[in-house]
Amino acid sequence: MGVNLPAHLVVIKSTMQYVAGSCEECSESDLLQMIGRAGRPQFDTSATAVIMTKVQTRDKYMKLMSGMEIIESSLHGHLVEHLNAEIVLQTISDVNMALDWIRSTFLYIRALKNPTHYGFSAGIDRHGIEAKLQALCLKNLTSLSSIGLIHMDEDINIKPTEAGRLMARYCVAFDTMTQFCKVAGTENLSDLVSH
Repeated sequence: MGVNLPAHLVVIKSTMQYVAGSCEECSESDLLQMIGRAGRPQFDTSATAVIMTKVQTRDKYMKLMSGMEIIESSLHGHLVEHLNAEIVLQTISDVNMALDWIRSTFLYIRALKNPTHYGFSAGIDRHGIEAKLQALCLKNLTSLSSIGLIHMDEDINIKPTEAGRLMARYCVAFDTMTQFCKVAGTENLSDLVSH
């Protein structure tokens, strides 16, 4: 885990790991990252990845490796942080670009294929999904603007603020930035820690 070098053979000797004092399955993304190291483009035309796991989880990993395991997006849970980062990077500089950006995401692709996973009704069509994702995008832009992380003018232009740049640079969650904005500067340490 964490090795950034290609290898002809990758062996994952266990799919379990200790987290906070208990043993649990490694995440699929961690496993895919590790087996993705198999193959040295300059030397190999093929490579091997071996996953050692329990009999009970064998089918799960067989499906994952054969591409039969469906992976869903989790972008909708952290959309506000990603929008802010894209604004800071100047990928998004107006509302229309934000809406184009969301249509380019894996979230959009998966929402079209599995709308109920993302809280949309089963019979919703492409235009309905686009409308819902646009509404979600606009809601998040408004949230960023409401606490001064971005500036939106009447002409739909968007600019990051210094607070928004700091949020993106240090990967601070939106809820944490909301709490930071409530700090008046007169609080003592006890007040800051308890709130």
